[in-house]
Amino acid sequence: MRHVAPAWDEALNGGKESVACDLKADRGLAQALLGRADVVLEGFRPGVAARLGVGPDDAPARAVYCSITGFGTEGPHTARAGHDLNYLGWAGMLADTAPGLPPLQPADLAAGALAAVAEILAALLERGRTGRGARLTISMTHGAHALVARRLGGDPLPRFLTGGLAC
Repeated sequence: MRHVAPAWDEALNGGKESVACDLKADRGLAQALLGRADVVLEGFRPGVAARLGVGPDDAPARAVYCSITGFGTEGPHTARAGHDLNYLGWAGMLADTAPGLPPLQPADLAAGALAAVAEILAALLERGRTGRGARLTISMTHGAHALVARRLGGDPLPRFLTGGLAC
């Protein structure tokens, strides 16, 4: 975002510090940062962070470690690479905009990022009571399924993403 939309980057990230770390070349720095983290958020395919030495088992027990995945950590598609459109397609959500593309990225933003924020905040509250961190996995495909679960009783709101709602 720094290069593509510098004004947005400044508005959203002003006052934050950034640390660049090559996980393969500077594992020590990555593990030192991980050792003092309250919250860790990663988006590698399952198993990659662990292979790089910064997986959930490498984080302190008090840390809230959240992995955002495309397809979860179990099943035949676990290691599959994907994109928002893939997750929406698997969930049956593209019917809302077919034949066009969705006007935004609901799997990334709602099923992934928003779900992660809610789970992380809940885990931080629990940690405040118990002192224990959490290991969370967010699946964008499974979250997209939840977004279209309203269809189980029929489709009361056709074209949900493209005119079905006044907003």
